[in-house]
Parts: sequence; C-alpha cells; structure tokens
Amino acid sequence: MKKLKNNSLMIIVFIFLIGFIIYGIYEYDMSYSFMTQNYYSIKNKCEQQIIESNNRYSFCEDFDKEQPPVKLDALNLSFYVINYTSFSLLLPFIPLLIIAMGIRKLYKEMKSGIFRNIILIKGYHYYIIQSVKQVVKYSLFIPVIIIIIFILSLLYTKSLDYTSSLNLNMNYMDAKYFHNIELFLSNYLIVLILNAIFWLNLGLIVLKKSRNYVISIVFSYILYLGYSIIAEILSGFIFPNIPILNSINLYNYMKPGNIWGYDGINSLMSMLFYSIILVLISSVVVFFKYRKKESVIIANEV
Repeated sequence: MKKLKNNSLMIIVFIFLIGFIIYGIYEYDMSYSFMTQNYYSIKNKCEQQIIESNNRYSFCEDFDKEQPPVKLDALNLSFYVINYTSFSLLLPFIPLLIIAMGIRKLYKEMKSGIFRNIILIKGYHYYIIQSVKQVVKYSLFIPVIIIIIFILSLLYTKSLDYTSSLNLNMNYMDAKYFHNIELFLSNYLIVLILNAIFWLNLGLIVLKKSRNYVISIVFSYILYLGYSIIAEILSGFIFPNIPILNSINLYNYMKPGNIWGYDGINSLMSMLFYSIILVLISSVVVFFKYRKKESVIIANEV
C-alpha cells in the first residue's frame, strides 16, 4: 500500500497517457471507417449507375482503379498516434510530467530533512549517487509508453507489414528509416531516453534551492522552455549565417519537438550526438550543484 502511495503520481500520469493513446487509436479508427464507408458508397453508386455527374462514366472508370482503404500497420499507426492525434497535444508537456514524477521522492527527502539522517548512515556521496539514479530511472517511462502505443496499435491493426504502407505512400515516418528499421527504432528510443535525462537534470538543478514542489516543477519547465527558445533562435537564425554551419541544417536537430517526428532529419547519428551533448552539459551542471555536501545541507535547512 505504501509503495502504491509513493508511486501514485506515476500511476495517475500513466493512466492519463493510456487514455489519450486509446483515444488516438479511436480517432484513427473513425477516420478509417469514414474512408471505408465513403469508398464503398461510391463504388455501390457506380455499380448501380446513379452517380449524378455529366462525367459519370469517366469518374467511375477512374474510381474502379482505386483500391479500398487499407489499415495502417502497427509501426505507422504508432507514429500516427504520437504525432497526428490528440496524443500529440500532450507532447510539449511530457517534459513537465517526467520532471514531476522524477524529482518527487528526492524533493520530499530533502525538504523534510530526512536526507540528513540518511547521509549520516550511508555517506553523502553514496546518497547523492543513489538519488540521482533514482531520478534518472524515470527516463525509461517514455520508452514504456512508446512500447504500449505499439502494442495497442498491433492489437488494433494485427499487422506488422509496413511495406504495404510504404507502397501506398501511407508511412508516417520518412521512408528511408524503414530500410533499417531496427537501427531507427533503437535510435528513436535512445534519443527519447537521453532527452528525458536532460529534462530530469533540469529538475535536479532547480530542486536544490527550491522550497516548493510545484514551484520546482514549474521553474524546471520554464528552464526547459528557455532552452527551447534559445535552441530555436540559434538554429533558426544565427547558425544558418555561419558558413561552416549553414549546410548542416541544425534547426531540425535542435528543434525540441522533433524528437517525436524526425521531420527533416537526415542523420540518426547527429540526432543521437546532439542528445548526448544535452545530457553531458546538464549532468556537469548537476555535478557542480551537488558536489559539496555543505551547500546542499544549507540550501535545504528546514
């Protein structure tokens, strides 16, 4: 019961996201059903020769060449749900949710003073390392959600044949990624994990001196938004004017929301490299924030 209470926020967020995933699949199903009904309605009218048009014969002849709507495969439906349904409205707030879940336990320990008793027994550096590990593990929450999206999509479509979607130009990720789908999916999940670690590091940076849990989350998110704005300005307006950088198209890599859709991304390794840089820089800041026991204790005096 205590474990359930400690993870209540994660459970609420999980159920909340699952609801949006299911609704996203429902949105697709409604669209697919409409297209299917529309197709067979026109087909039936053509067969009964009741199309009201001066060019009925030409229209129906062209229509006969059309194929009935085909359901997306599980992979493309997953990307469709993530980027083109109501679920996509949540994407800008995923960092906020991850930070809120990740720093909750550490916030309670620090602001209640419990951490002082723990460091007396186990030592400060041991406690900080274990605490950071505890926070960072929430970066795995996103791949879990992505996998659930895929599983629910598979249950709906019952198809893993993404080649049919590619042939019909119904792919919701660039076709080039499907040529080595294992590499792409691995990179996709790793980049999401790295970005989640970056978000959690922002939470740790703000947490040290914050006196309020909600304020900690809000300021961490503001810090993330600040990074997003700076990244947009640098990659969209400044870097293109630098000769050595203007041919790289850094905007697509630095645009925060592009980790979900990969719009205009030509190099998976560059996407991965940029995410690693974010983690390294933010981790260095976290290290300097928490390296001195005295400063942490003073910052969290009750």
